[in-house]
Amino acid sequence: ALSERGMSYSMKGETDRGLRDFDEAIRLKPNDANIYALKADMLRLAKRWDGALEAATNAILLDPSVAHAYYIRGWAYIGKKEYENAIREFTEADRRDPSHFQNIHGRAQAFRAEGDYKSALADFREIAERFPRSANAQNALAWFLATCPDPVYRNGTEAVMYAQSACELRQWKDPNFLDTLAAAYAEVGDFDQAVQYVTQAINKMEPDAEYRKGIEEHLVLFQQKKAYRAKPLE
Repeated sequence: ALSERGMSYSMKGETDRGLRDFDEAIRLKPNDANIYALKADMLRLAKRWDGALEAATNAILLDPSVAHAYYIRGWAYIGKKEYENAIREFTEADRRDPSHFQNIHGRAQAFRAEGDYKSALADFREIAERFPRSANAQNALAWFLATCPDPVYRNGTEAVMYAQSACELRQWKDPNFLDTLAAAYAEVGDFDQAVQYVTQAINKMEPDAEYRKGIEEHLVLFQQKKAYRAKPLE
């Protein structure tokens, strides 16, 4: 219960209150690797990279089979710009639990962050193939193909196909996936379709939604007949 409340505080942005709950949970159950992993996840979300690394490492020391702890260490290393370490951790997370696309997705992000777009694309393709019913996996590949800063690795036609698949899997209700489809159409030069789908995305978002401003900026670009290029780790 303390761990759950700690995560709830974290989601509200009250990280310090969450930490107090986790510290009490650890005092009561000092050998529970899952509590350490949850604490690490909370610190990761708060971008407290050193703390996340420490908590995840404690989880692994108690139970090396907790795959999620390696995943958390991967993101902590990305936050610290130690990309080779991140790649190692995500690879180990996937070795221990290949049932979640997030592990290879994290590794793809590490490759992209260090500018290795070839390896990033290989990983994005792998998750799309391994998880054909995952809308997130299909969307991740589509976004990369549509917006990669290096034109060698962009493919608008494929991006449209994978983005459509992601939208269909979510019954055309997810604004982020509609935004990806818009970016894919912009990459192939069909700005009318791009404007249409990004407008649909905006209309499905709450006025104070976290990503609304960014998607509205995409609309302006597409209206100017310009494609979008992703920034690092976007």
